[in-house]
Amino acid sequence: MTATGRPGQDNSVHITGSVLQGSAVAGKGGSASAYTVAATTPGAEQAIKLVRELRAALTVLSEADDDDAVGAKVSGAKGQLADLEEELQAPEPRKGRLAALMAGVTASAGGIGAVANLVTALAAAVGAVTRLP
Repeated sequence: MTATGRPGQDNSVHITGSVLQGSAVAGKGGSASAYTVAATTPGAEQAIKLVRELRAALTVLSEADDDDAVGAKVSGAKGQLADLEEELQAPEPRKGRLAALMAGVTASAGGIGAVANLVTALAAAVGAVTRLP
């Protein structure tokens, strides 16, 4: 993101924390939204929570950024996240499909610095689900 130097045009995104806990703040003009996530409980419930947090952060990011390339990545990631959440909610999530969807999310959103820590936390949570008996 870049700031134009004009008042009300600072579209910067700030990330703090670690892979296990952090926060993201994104603002467009004079408004801001903050998201905090802690990845402490592995499993489907934690993965679903992270999917929702990441989707919300991507929405804020897309509203704050006019770059078409970022918009395309965000759009692709949000579609993958919807499918990932649906699979995680299944009574017997298919491990192969979870892995493939997570690879898609990582390819789409992992390169977006503003949400990279959320993608990493989600990958760990989905990895925990795929290792369950």
